[in-house]
Amino acid sequence: MKATSQETAYNHILNNIVAGKHQPNEPLREEWIAKECGLSSTPVREALRRLEREGWVESVPYRGSFIKSFSRQELEELFLMRQAMECLAARQAARNAAPEDLAKARAAVARELEYIQALPSGDVLPPPVDPDVDFHNGIMESSRFFSPAHYISTWNLQLRSIVTSAPLRLTLAELLDINDQHRSILKCVERKWESAAEELMKCHLTYARTKYMERYDEVSGK
Repeated sequence: MKATSQETAYNHILNNIVAGKHQPNEPLREEWIAKECGLSSTPVREALRRLEREGWVESVPYRGSFIKSFSRQELEELFLMRQAMECLAARQAARNAAPEDLAKARAAVARELEYIQALPSGDVLPPPVDPDVDFHNGIMESSRFFSPAHYISTWNLQLRSIVTSAPLRLTLAELLDINDQHRSILKCVERKWESAAEELMKCHLTYARTKYMERYDEVSGK
């Protein structure tokens, strides 16, 4: 099905935000976006309103739309909401997932390890973002807990955009540790160990939250 003009504008803006092409508080000019997409200003305006409802964009009267700048408290809340929902999703995945449901998570873990193994040793390096997002979305989808799946996906993308603007730098050992955490969670889900899957997901996301908040404080000078 062909995307509508509003969907085209929405996807264009969102992809640029997630890819880090826009910085917090940067203005989003309707006329520029319309020209980039080959559209009129109306679908761009509708796309910006949708992005504002989803928490990506802020609208300032008489000034226009801007990339949302997340405060430290908002960032903490994103992590906590994500953690609560994903821990439940891990338990539900262990309970409900069929082997074929976990293909996306398995592929993501394998891609993540390939990325890490190709890195030079001894450096402080950025984590592989796409496999990480795919792993967590794969666990959510395999839980068959579809009602909150959209929210988890949005929170993950918002966290990804924040991380892009304040990128993590991890050692090779830390990257391997994260991959091991993903593998352990996946193993528990595959073996139907509900409590263990939930607990390991909680530990994993607590670890991630600590690392991201340390980096946020470092970049923001707090």
